[in-house]
Amino acid sequence: MPLLSVLDTLNWFLLLEKSQVYLYGGLAKAAQDEETKHALLQFQDTESEHVDTLTTAIERMGGSPSKISLGAGFLSGLGLVKALSMLERWDVQTAPIISYKSAAAFERRAIKDYHALLDRVEHGDLRDILWRHLIEEDLHALWLARKVDEMQYPSSH
Repeated sequence: MPLLSVLDTLNWFLLLEKSQVYLYGGLAKAAQDEETKHALLQFQDTESEHVDTLTTAIERMGGSPSKISLGAGFLSGLGLVKALSMLERWDVQTAPIISYKSAAAFERRAIKDYHALLDRVEHGDLRDILWRHLIEEDLHALWLARKVDEMQYPSSH
């Protein structure tokens, strides 16, 4: 895969990861219980580590982190949190479910994109980074799906 294409894709990941940092921070502030708050803060920390790792990888490959991704990550994550907080004012019961489903959709998109890049990258160190990020995104998606299930069907848990 050409270096420029890899750098463009890594900058796309950087945008997604920055969005998730802001998303999980906002969701943690709105969390209704201690477990959820701690899980979301842990997810935020993990996504922040992903941002740092991707930034370093881009720089080591001779690229520079996209300036667009710096602001866009904040705006897309913040925009989703703001939209979800408006929804929460209307419906306290379903807003968290929609919020966690939206966060899980972010995770599934990241997983899909990480798989696609892994299919095209041969570099060992970069592959290790991509696999680690993919697995962590998958764990987040699984936790979020379980949380949604618990909220929708509380008597079965």
